[in-house]
Amino acid sequence: MISSELQSVLHAAGWRPNRRVSVTYWIDTLRSHGFSIVPQAEVILEEFGGLEMKPKVGPSDKHAPGVVIIDPLKDGEFDRVSGWQKRLKMKLTPIGVFSGEACLLVAEDGSIYTSWDRFLWKRGDSLLDALENTLLFGHRSPVEVC
Repeated sequence: MISSELQSVLHAAGWRPNRRVSVTYWIDTLRSHGFSIVPQAEVILEEFGGLEMKPKVGPSDKHAPGVVIIDPLKDGEFDRVSGWQKRLKMKLTPIGVFSGEACLLVAEDGSIYTSWDRFLWKRGDSLLDALENTLLFGHRSPVEVC
């Protein structure tokens, strides 16, 4: 279930229920870079691919999070993703970028992570959970660092 606040952010980015976009180019390109595509990645890209979601912030939010862009080719730091896959012994598929610098990833179990520099953060148990945690500033506790 999507909260009304998150729905507002998603609608402002161009999302609507049952939205579907072609993911062939993204999937083919990721595969050409050696990625196995986790099933949830395709689902996420079909519904949210190409969206640029801006966080909802209030006047007192001095350190608001950045924008989330669902485009797996936007970041392109695939070597970093491969390293995390080996270290965690699980498949990760790039699905976008967070704050212009962190690679947004989905794991085999549907969990969402961001990779930046030498850190990996778990953002949520699903994309909607991660978006709620990331785009609705101050609604949740900090995420865990792996």
